Amino acid sequence: MFGFMRNRESQVQCELNSTYRLHYCGTCKTMGTLYGQKTRPLLNFDTVFLSELLAILGNEQQNHWHDAYQAKSCFQLPKNQVDMPISLQFSATVNVLLASLKVEDNRQDGATFRMKIAQKLYGISFQKVEMQMQNWGLATDLLWQEMENQAKIEANFDKNTDFAAPTAKMTALIFEKGAEVVGNMQAKSAMYDFGKAFGTLIYWLDALEDYEKDLKNGQFNAIQAQYSLKTAELSNYYRKLVIRFLGEKEKEIHSIFHKMPISPEKITAFCQRFSLNLAAKLDINAANESVFTFEWQAIQHIWQNRKEQALLFAKNRMAIADSWQHQVQLNAWLLAAFIAPSLPQHLPAQANEKYSLTFWAIFTAFIGALFFGKKVAKTCKHGKHKSYLKRIINLPFGRKKDACGDCVGECCSECCSECCESCCTSVCDTCCNSLLDSVPGLGTVALILLLAVILAIIILMIIFLV
Repeated sequence: MFGFMRNRESQVQCELNSTYRLHYCGTCKTMGTLYGQKTRPLLNFDTVFLSELLAILGNEQQNHWHDAYQAKSCFQLPKNQVDMPISLQFSATVNVLLASLKVEDNRQDGATFRMKIAQKLYGISFQKVEMQMQNWGLATDLLWQEMENQAKIEANFDKNTDFAAPTAKMTALIFEKGAEVVGNMQAKSAMYDFGKAFGTLIYWLDALEDYEKDLKNGQFNAIQAQYSLKTAELSNYYRKLVIRFLGEKEKEIHSIFHKMPISPEKITAFCQRFSLNLAAKLDINAANESVFTFEWQAIQHIWQNRKEQALLFAKNRMAIADSWQHQVQLNAWLLAAFIAPSLPQHLPAQANEKYSLTFWAIFTAFIGALFFGKKVAKTCKHGKHKSYLKRIINLPFGRKKDACGDCVGECCSECCSECCESCCTSVCDTCCNSLLDSVPGLGTVALILLLAVILAIIILMIIFLV
């Protein structure tokens, strides 16, 4: 058995087990009658669920189904298509159709030998399926076109693309057509939305499950492409990012269930089954475990990825650091790209004459910051009033909490109004200065570096934008 929507044990679902068995066995038996006994091992949990959904939307009386479906023997099959409910016919056809798409997908991924055997074994059944789908008005050419679109998207490896879009559209078209086939036109819109969300979730869930295997075999993986990952093992941080996305899709699917014209009891049962299967696939406790906890490991991965991108950006502009000036330029571009990852989008891809000016821009900015920084620091230090910028620079660098703790005598609130609540007149200047000099020179150095960065950014903007 394949697929996602297994019949997990629960209080609500246990009451529906007999109904589930009818669809489970009914889809399997219908596949055997319509497309040959060899197709029955391809039975998929998701098409069994589709059969359940279509039977409800089509108002089928399941207790009136043919005796072959009521019997528990696997060898008792319906003999005529008239005896087969339309929900079972459609789900059986979709089951074999999905198998044919899966065979083609695996063939494109490189599993040619096994897929050739599958094509020969199921070739006639696949042809019958396509003819039946066309009789129902769903051109299989659309599905094959989406398969080609899926292959193109994965080949381009562009993380700004919705990797799951073609797969989501295929499942949306199939679910929408199912509502039409059973005669419930009112449910077509909700079934399309459900199929789209369901296809998206299944695509990313498969990418999550197959991450290590795909990277080991050199195959495309959407998660690896989306986050530009290099590691062979998916970290807990990125796993939780994907789980968060799947959780959002779960909520979307629950809301779509409630839009369908089915009873509240069955909506509850389907929502519960969906959540239980998702929790089982992700190996989490759906009721108790939080999957959105941010870990410090996130910072490590963000740092590593941004560092690699910044280094590549810098090296493209400074191919050879053959002197200390060039090395300064390389490190400056590395720092700039690390701080602003979007910087490469706004600058030329390769080095040009403007990049040769970056060293002098940095040098000029540093000299200017050194001059103005020393002057500002000196003015602030000897003045009675500390500027807002000066306080920001100095406070993080070791301010002494008890600088005026030993003061005795009358207070001079005017002199040290911003230093401490009270201090002695005789040691007023010492008290104030001790706050600024608790770690000698660090405030001035920090101010100079801050000004240097600001001036360098201004000069570089002038160079590249003018």
